Amino acid sequence: MAYQGACLVNKLHELKEADISDHAFDDDKKKEFLVSFEKVFLELTNGECLVYMQGRKAFVEFYIKCYRKYNKIIDSEITDEELEEKYKNYEENRYNHLPFEKEETIAVFFNPNSGVEIFRERIVACMCDKNNPYYAKQEFDISDLLTIKSLSKEFVCYTIDNDIIKLCIQEYANPDMFHLIMENFDFLLRFFRRSGYFSKPPVSVKY
Repeated sequence: MAYQGACLVNKLHELKEADISDHAFDDDKKKEFLVSFEKVFLELTNGECLVYMQGRKAFVEFYIKCYRKYNKIIDSEITDEELEEKYKNYEENRYNHLPFEKEETIAVFFNPNSGVEIFRERIVACMCDKNNPYYAKQEFDISDLLTIKSLSKEFVCYTIDNDIIKLCIQEYANPDMFHLIMENFDFLLRFFRRSGYFSKPPVSVKY
């Protein structure tokens, strides 16, 4: 359903034989990365924290653009030639490891608390966002929105607050159940997520 990305920053082979404590980034460093990367993301999406695209190639090209701009922020002296060398094999290496099909439509969301998240076609088809060309007038079960833990709290709340997901309710005969759930939505979200209610930036390895 979803894929979370984000924080960070050494090549895989450099971690081998290394003291892992060197990579136990503190919260301030993670937040610093997220603030800078969010700025880059929003610059490339005209201020939208949620964008839609089709296929692995489109996502990888977008992500490379993000990282190139991010590198310019942290190192103003880095040249375009150095960036070209840095990312020349990134598309090839990353393309086959993405958790969605080659031509699948996806939504890419920037979560300010955890980084880039990818949401797959099943939910994209239900998102009645004016910017979503892949909306297929389908409905998403509100119970799944509450209980599927790969849907971050921030993403769920964003779609609800901006009224961009078409919801339905299944397996309940009482027609008032939908409204009852919506009235107690945050309580139920906290109940089903428990320790996962607040998103945290994962430490990942960029290779």
